[in-house]
Amino acid sequence: LTERMSPRIDSLMDACTAKLGVETAVETFVYPDASFNAACVRPEQGRVFVLLSSALLEAFDDEELRFVI
Repeated sequence: LTERMSPRIDSLMDACTAKLGVETAVETFVYPDASFNAACVRPEQGRVFVLLSSALLEAFDDEELRFVI
């Protein structure tokens, strides 16, 4: 997701990475799923991918999403 696609999620990711001191580039992906699920993987290119199910974005408020992230 980019800031333009989802300013809400972009803002949450920025706040979380700043709070945790993450200096690695983070990319956020949302995938269609009715269950609440999230994952974080580090591919070979030195970036971090954060994966969030669409159900999380639909049901969780900002505080809950910050906790998950």
